[in-house]
Amino acid sequence: MTQNEPVTIDELLARAVSARPDQLALADPPNRSSFFAGEPQRLTWSELSAAVDGMAASLRSMGVDVGDAVAIQLPNVVELVVSILACSRAGAVAVPFPIQHRQHELAMGVRVAGVVAAITAPRPDRPDQLDTMASALEEVGGGPIGVFGGGVSNESDLAEPFVALSLDGGHDFSPHASTADDIATICWTSGTTGLPKGVPRTHSMWRASSNFQVDQLGISADDRILCPFPVVNMAGIGGMLMPWVTVGAGLFLHQPLDLPVFLGQIQGEGITYTVAPPALLNMLLTNEKLLADVDLSSIRAIASGSAPLDPWMVEGWQDRGIEIVNVFGSNEGASMLATMAMVPDPADRARFFPKPDREGVETRLVSLETDEEITEPGVLGELRFRGTTVFDGYLESDGAEFDDQGYYRTGDLFELVGEP
Repeated sequence: MTQNEPVTIDELLARAVSARPDQLALADPPNRSSFFAGEPQRLTWSELSAAVDGMAASLRSMGVDVGDAVAIQLPNVVELVVSILACSRAGAVAVPFPIQHRQHELAMGVRVAGVVAAITAPRPDRPDQLDTMASALEEVGGGPIGVFGGGVSNESDLAEPFVALSLDGGHDFSPHASTADDIATICWTSGTTGLPKGVPRTHSMWRASSNFQVDQLGISADDRILCPFPVVNMAGIGGMLMPWVTVGAGLFLHQPLDLPVFLGQIQGEGITYTVAPPALLNMLLTNEKLLADVDLSSIRAIASGSAPLDPWMVEGWQDRGIEIVNVFGSNEGASMLATMAMVPDPADRARFFPKPDREGVETRLVSLETDEEITEPGVLGELRFRGTTVFDGYLESDGAEFDDQGYYRTGDLFELVGEP
């Protein structure tokens, strides 16, 4: 790391603001009003920074101090991204929860993460949203809850513990001088137990994950990134938000998943990079009429994963001039990519990942029977990771997620195939 290289998320944001103050940075889903209060917002980098200043000041007024954990439960709207960035600016720890989490998951997460305050909003699909968050905090002694959204725009509309929030600028806020090793976020993963587990990640872990993707996917400031993943975990934060703020690109949010809106955003916003599940890519490729009605010429690459890719699908999109990137990853920091540059043949790219070979990251394949490392092709084993992208352990963990050499046990089975 060079002397002037940004080391925190907020420093990355400051660099992007300095380089592109008047360029579009962040945009709401065009259908925002159907699931969240207010009209869609579009912020330049300087406007985004002003909103982050205002939100960081609000956190301070709520009593949030450096190192405090702040629960955030919002859909994919500008306020979610601003809240995460404001935690970084204030030196707090962002704890984003999926919008599907209700009382049981929230109460457990608030307790385990040591949450002292929360940010949320009323939603048409969740009339119990505010009461649910309040009940979760009451179980740990209570705390202030910042509220976005219509009907709560004035302080008089709310009683304790609720505080009305907005993205109004006009605040001067001095960023906290966090370090690369400070915890930036705590995200949630179900894993094999079925119960959410807290995954703390530092600024340096997020930067390492982001740099890997930026390098391998060729993401630049010229990209216009469409994010249909909730910005609450590795897919949304690591795969979308972090590359965006690292290079200073444009980020367009999408509330999962409305196909006409998704395709309309690609065409209307000139999207160059996005992600989509394999089933959706399969369906689109077989629907010639639908494809004929939408202009996808701006797209250069689509990442896909979470299920095996069909070779015919990867090849079909490549024939249309769009690269399909095969992705594997987890909140814990295990990640692999198969790009066209790495694996030119689309059939191979659908099935194989190059063994990760990047500075600071090591992998091993281990026999489930003997716990010894597998070096021969064709033998099924568990993939394990350690290094700069990998977390240090779950909250309230006994360390069982790591082996005796410090490798994270992914629980995912792979085999070596040699040259495909």
